[in-house]
Amino acid sequence: MRFDEVEWAWRVVDPIIKSWGRETDYILTYPAGSWGPDEATRIMDKEDHYWRNQI
Repeated sequence: MRFDEVEWAWRVVDPIIKSWGRETDYILTYPAGSWGPDEATRIMDKEDHYWRNQI
């Protein structure tokens, strides 16, 4: 990439990185191969919703 292309790329990416630095809600992480974070069960809090774990 030329210098001007790199500079423009950072003009796009830099505000995103700065915004993520101010975030108070973080993306939940979980171990690879697991069913996801425990907090994901909140999606199915309603009585007629359930996970299908048939593997």
